[in-house]
Amino acid sequence: MIAAPITTQPQWRYVIPFRVWGIAHICFGAAIFLEEVFGYIIFFLIKNGSPGSDIYMGIWAGAIFMGTGALGVQASRFPAKGVIIAGLVMSVISGLLSLGVLILAIRLIVVYHSMFPTEIWVLSVLNIIIGLGETIVATVFTGYCSAVVCCGKEGYAAVSANAVPITYVANQPATQAADYPRQAPLPQKVEV
Repeated sequence: MIAAPITTQPQWRYVIPFRVWGIAHICFGAAIFLEEVFGYIIFFLIKNGSPGSDIYMGIWAGAIFMGTGALGVQASRFPAKGVIIAGLVMSVISGLLSLGVLILAIRLIVVYHSMFPTEIWVLSVLNIIIGLGETIVATVFTGYCSAVVCCGKEGYAAVSANAVPITYVANQPATQAADYPRQAPLPQKVEV
């Protein structure tokens, strides 16, 4: 009988990517959330005169990024296929939202370049940097989740714990003596 070693924790090499990319999601999410709240909202309350619709995109994107990061950290602590699939879906949504943040920041620079002071340019460039970073993180995290779930990365989450896949080839004759299963010799009949 073939049995896998009993382990309660996943192997370290499979934990690191989920934890690293999860923490990166949280960092980018917190950065854009705080930048939107303390940058744009306070600036617009003081200066008055802004398209306020651009603000809420970053706040929601930051919250989604942090939620995706929390799923990544959760997947590193307690690996389960459902958590990894949820991380995959949230990472795709995070990637789309980061592209939205990029588009809005570029639009703000291009369309309103003559209307806003330098502070808006700085905040828009910061949005572009955060959006690019989150796009990269979301793409890599999505790829890793896909590799684990769809391709069955060895020893991690694609199969249940302690399961060892065994394949049998039926109805093929043995070609050499080594192909026959080893068994105890049968008792011989002795004639006297």
